[in-house]
Amino acid sequence: AVVSTQSTGRYTNIRLSHRTARIVSIAPELHFDVSCLVTVFRPRIGAVFSGRVVKVGPGYVNCLVYGYFSAVVYNRFPEPPSVGSEVRFRLHFVQVSVDNNLILKGSPV
Repeated sequence: AVVSTQSTGRYTNIRLSHRTARIVSIAPELHFDVSCLVTVFRPRIGAVFSGRVVKVGPGYVNCLVYGYFSAVVYNRFPEPPSVGSEVRFRLHFVQVSVDNNLILKGSPV
């Protein structure tokens, strides 16, 4: 049975492996086996990325890479980019936030 054919950002084509579920130990949950396609993002230091600007602050630009990953680009642009524009940057550092999201950090190319 197809559960979802839409992307949730990380998983696509989510399907139930069986029509039945099982109760695990004494937990009040049902356990379903599922299959899905998983997108793996493995950024490499020094790689060049493009991102859509979502915020311009003093000394930095915040943008989304692939519409999903947050990136902070230190604002060394000749002219500050505007919200909605696209910027290219070289990746210098990858950080994991307290809520387990990747934050890319870099400088303009």
